[in-house]
Amino acid sequence: MPIPVTLPTEAEVWQFAQQIPIATRDYGLATITPWGTQRALIRQILAGKAEGRNQFLVLKGRQVGASTTLLLLTLLWMWRYPGLQGLTVTDGQENKEYFRDMFLQLLEPFEEEDDAPCLDEGSQQSQRLRSKNQVQITWANGSRLLLQMAGPRTWSRLGVGRGLAFCHGTECGIWSAGMKALTYLRAAFSDINPAGLYVLESTARGKNWWYDLWEGAEGAQSIGKIFLAWWLREDYRIPRTDKRLWAVYGYPLTPREKEWDHEVAHRYRKILSFEQYAWRRWYVNEKAGGSQRLADQEMPTLPEDAFGASQERPFIDAVTRDRLQVAVAGGGAPMGYVYRWGANLEDTMPEPVAPDQHPVLTVYNPPDGRPVVVAAVPAHSSMEEDSAWVISVWAASTEVDRLEQVAE
Repeated sequence: MPIPVTLPTEAEVWQFAQQIPIATRDYGLATITPWGTQRALIRQILAGKAEGRNQFLVLKGRQVGASTTLLLLTLLWMWRYPGLQGLTVTDGQENKEYFRDMFLQLLEPFEEEDDAPCLDEGSQQSQRLRSKNQVQITWANGSRLLLQMAGPRTWSRLGVGRGLAFCHGTECGIWSAGMKALTYLRAAFSDINPAGLYVLESTARGKNWWYDLWEGAEGAQSIGKIFLAWWLREDYRIPRTDKRLWAVYGYPLTPREKEWDHEVAHRYRKILSFEQYAWRRWYVNEKAGGSQRLADQEMPTLPEDAFGASQERPFIDAVTRDRLQVAVAGGGAPMGYVYRWGANLEDTMPEPVAPDQHPVLTVYNPPDGRPVVVAAVPAHSSMEEDSAWVISVWAASTEVDRLEQVAE
């Protein structure tokens, strides 16, 4: 019968973290002062564990400190629970090497000292490293951390032949064969180990398998969903005392921001300040190049913003901007294209249609900066036996009430 374990408190986690210097972006090698995003991550993981949840899906924005926090939590779990079998999974070789180096950097100052950080007195000796190589890191207390990657040729080996009670998967949205890889991995998870903890985190990468996983976990009893939005970082704000930036970005809420304000308050019981909205506007213009979609992807306000923003829309974005290279002269013949589908929607490419092929996309006029309207006639809607969809794209005049069809 499993022996009950005592979970650390949130205060104990940060007390532990304060003993371990880590390479930071802004301050070099230093102990971290946790941001609101990092505190929210630990708080929700511990609360979920207390309620009986062992698996957690973390949808995050950029620069929220999730990976750093989970590095430290991994180390704490390995030291706190002797004999723990753990795994860190990255999306590729480069990140695998990065995480391994980070672990060794964290451990190096304590390999030959008697003051290794811990939460249990007298356990320093058991926390000594026993071995370290490209495959795993092991400790004298019997804990073992494997290092693997979900690459094109390695995903099917995740967790095979291993029993795992801890897992941290990073940037899951770009794992090769993501859902299959996770299925292999979950087969190795222990369902009864009281210290069991499995955290998968990623930025949104469009409506791919990670989106399906996130949506499918709604209402799950053993899986917790954690959304780390930009507004959880308390330093993401422009104070009114910054007269220069406030004069540009400190204006009343836009209609979209009012919708956000309502939803954030309703779902998360959080009221955003005008200073926070000013920062978000600054980010859009001065970090995201004026692109609302890019800002939504990198710094989402709501989960659906992240997934919707990072999805390439075949005509409006992927085709009309970067991938439609052939200019159609005014009055010339329409250009026909077919799609070469990729593993993800953002990998899909339009190609000129061959003479014997029927075009899937027909472009009558190239993009010219006008706003567009997209209309659709679903299959079987006009005629019961007709299974074809038709989607038409219309350019709207900004001067007169007129629509011109430009593609279908």
